[in-house]
Amino acid sequence: MDSLGESVLVNKKCAAAAECLHDNVGCLLIDGQTMCISCCDEPYCNVSAPTNFSTAILVSNRPHSDPVGHNPGHHGGQPGSHSMTPPRTVLDPILALLCLALALYLLLSRCR
Repeated sequence: MDSLGESVLVNKKCAAAAECLHDNVGCLLIDGQTMCISCCDEPYCNVSAPTNFSTAILVSNRPHSDPVGHNPGHHGGQPGSHSMTPPRTVLDPILALLCLALALYLLLSRCR
């Protein structure tokens, strides 16, 4: 992101469950540039790109018993291994709603 906090480059990809962990989400300063990473498996969460620690969040509704890296049609992961995603809490649906509200706010503010 630039000095005004605006994104200068956005990369989006489909990530395996093993990549979508709390430890992989957030912002890092690399060579004077801030790189922010969000991870979400809901269709609406890809509306905006993360720009700071508040918007670089993890929202996941994947079942926690899936093998690491399990994707339909993908044969990765080790038999018997489990996702490292933390247990679901009451905050998960609240974070999902906050993600949706933020995305809608950002989308509507650009339309004005």
